[in-house]
Amino acid sequence: MGFGGINVRESGDRVVFRAFLLDGDGQPVIGGETLLYLYELQGDGSLKSYDFSDHTFKAGEVVEETTALTHQAGNGGLTDTGLWTAVLTITTGLTRGCVYLALVKNTLAHPAVQAREFQYGNGEGDMDSNELHLVKAALVNKREHTIDTGVNVIKDDDGVTTLRTLTPYESDGVVTITPS
Repeated sequence: MGFGGINVRESGDRVVFRAFLLDGDGQPVIGGETLLYLYELQGDGSLKSYDFSDHTFKAGEVVEETTALTHQAGNGGLTDTGLWTAVLTITTGLTRGCVYLALVKNTLAHPAVQAREFQYGNGEGDMDSNELHLVKAALVNKREHTIDTGVNVIKDDDGVTTLRTLTPYESDGVVTITPS
C-alpha cells in the first residue's frame, strides 16, 4: 500500500477497504471523521452512487451516501497506525467485472480526499470459489487418463465426481484441448 492510499480487496463474501492516512507532516491520522463513498463507473463516464441503506447503486439521490471507517491501532491499541478500515459484508449490489471508485475523506489527512479505482471480482484476475477449487483439483486431485484417446478426467476431492473432462483433438499437427 505504501505511504497513503486506499487498498480494496475481496475476501470471501466481503469487500475490505483499507486507507492509510497521513497528515501534512507525514504523521498517521488517528482522529476525525473518516468516511467511505462508493461509486459505480458507467460506460458513458457518469457515476452511480452506492446507497449504504439498501446496498444498491443509484443514478439519483441516495439515502445513506457514506459509511464510517474505523482506525486500527497496533500493539494492543498502543501504536497509532493511520490505518482505517471498513468492511462491506453485503456485496449483492456489486457486479463482477464492473469498475468502481472508492473515495475516502478525512479533513485531517493530506490530501483530505483519496480515491481508488478497482474492478470487482474476477475482472482483475480474482477467482470465485468454484474456479479456485477447479484449479486446485487440476493440480492435486486424482485424474483418469485414457492413453489411446488422450482424454483426461479431473476428479473432485472425493476422487469419484468428475469436475472436467479434457478431450484433445489434433488437426494438421496442432492439438486443441476442449473442456467439458
